[in-house]
Amino acid sequence: MCLEKFLAAAFFLFTFALSCTAEVKIDEKSMFPLTEDSKQKSGVKYGEWIESKFSASKVFPGTERKVWVYVPAEYGGNEKACVVVLQDGPQFHIGNVISNLLAKGEIPMMIAVASSPGIVAGGKDKDSPRANRTLEYDTPSPRFAKFVVSELLPFAETLKTKDGRRIILSKSGNDRMIAGFSSGAAAAFNAAWACPWEFSRVFTGSGSFTGLRGSFANATLVHKYEPKPLRIFMQSGSRDMWTCFGDWWSANQSMARALEFAGYDFKFSFGEASHRGFHSDMIMPDVMRYLWKDWPKPVEASQKSRNHILQDVLIPGEPFIKIADADIEDCLVMGENASVALAGEKSVKALWGNGDFHAGTIAKGLKADLSLQNGILKIRSGNNFAEICKRVAHARAVATRGSHFYALLSYSGADASLVSIDADGNISELDKNVVTKGAVGIAANENWLYVFDSATRRGYSYKVLDGGKIDCKQEFFFLHVPDQCDGTSASSAVCDDSGRVYLATSAGIQICDYNGRSAAILELPMGELPLSLAFGGEGMSELFVVGHRGNVFKRKTKAKGASVFTPPPKIRVGAG
Repeated sequence: MCLEKFLAAAFFLFTFALSCTAEVKIDEKSMFPLTEDSKQKSGVKYGEWIESKFSASKVFPGTERKVWVYVPAEYGGNEKACVVVLQDGPQFHIGNVISNLLAKGEIPMMIAVASSPGIVAGGKDKDSPRANRTLEYDTPSPRFAKFVVSELLPFAETLKTKDGRRIILSKSGNDRMIAGFSSGAAAAFNAAWACPWEFSRVFTGSGSFTGLRGSFANATLVHKYEPKPLRIFMQSGSRDMWTCFGDWWSANQSMARALEFAGYDFKFSFGEASHRGFHSDMIMPDVMRYLWKDWPKPVEASQKSRNHILQDVLIPGEPFIKIADADIEDCLVMGENASVALAGEKSVKALWGNGDFHAGTIAKGLKADLSLQNGILKIRSGNNFAEICKRVAHARAVATRGSHFYALLSYSGADASLVSIDADGNISELDKNVVTKGAVGIAANENWLYVFDSATRRGYSYKVLDGGKIDCKQEFFFLHVPDQCDGTSASSAVCDDSGRVYLATSAGIQICDYNGRSAAILELPMGELPLSLAFGGEGMSELFVVGHRGNVFKRKTKAKGASVFTPPPKIRVGAG
């Protein structure tokens, strides 16, 4: 079976046969007629579709796919053009729409790049290929965005029109739109959500925000993440698909409600459509007008999320700002008077204040939250150091207002055990092999000790007793894990005086409430992942972060970070 026949059959079965779930059939082509701006008309010059094949992907090895590029007649070949990326090949009469709106001056110069989903030919029976469509489109990870940005668009730029015009595409996310129907719509949203600096304008027609893979979680994540700089147009219908994977109609309504809750610049067009493209085709000129309004003014992130945790923690107009460079092994350490330092194995650099820091002390979070590459844990007791000469693979520790610490210690490559260490360096094992690697934190009132496993989504809570003892262990936290990860990669935990926990994870900085729920998530610029956290600065309200690319950020907040140098706060929180 040739590539074209396979793709045509697969897409027909998915978008037509499965859509016939309504008892009453209606003529959707008549219900949703094309407007004049989707048709060819006299007096408008139309461009050229270039068709090619791409089979050199490293993101999706072994795949082959068709690629189509629409170049407007007005495009000269010497300037950068905006781009709209389409899944499942050319759709929405996009060539006509682009040329008609260009003729009216309603959109900027724009080129369309469309591709089919990849397939991999079988090793023994080549007519029984591995279809990559749902993998590429329905997986909520950065992988498809990486394919588009690093492979598909550069390949499109190698093509030329019949008269030899080159294709030059803008590299700015503000000049890119991504669109699709069904799973192609999920791909569009997933790509923009994962990499909003690469795509700022999104159209989803009958989006597959259902259980095909992981996109069913998108509405929940929209509620929790700090809003991203995206403008979105959605379409769905009351007769949309309803299968074992879920209900497309209600899933799209959930997404629309989530976007409204988070304050996004978005619009939706819901009608009586089934899982076919007639409604999307009809509205595409208006979609383009809406998504490209005010261009080249950048799409801005909303400051109007109704998420109460974001409202309680963030200050509008105060983003993360870079303040220093670091080695990725460097950690943040907190000292007296809200001071914060960046500590490496051999040196300490003050970031704020003038606390009493010592070279060789490395911390994640609190002053004695220690992590030393050579495995030697050093403890601070007043102005003195007691050195525990134990060779450990990793160490994470938190100080208490008393004279001891809680730490995660790992010996000879084994899983880390939770221990208590007194001021003289005596170690008492409290919970053996509790995590592989992870983070440890303590509530501001020192009522509860928290341990997070980096290899899973688990987070544990222990009741803190006198004398460095603990009780009542419980798997307490619910944490989000990105689709491309097996665990949270939890590496640092700090708390604030309101009972919240801030956790550095592969999903961003997850803010958990006093009841163990991940309620809000912050991201660093350009997708950098957080490794080390600390509160400090003016009013103990600035959040400092070391990212995985070696950048150090800080951000002013409304929160007040927990500190062992201040009296314990009273935390009163309901059951939730």
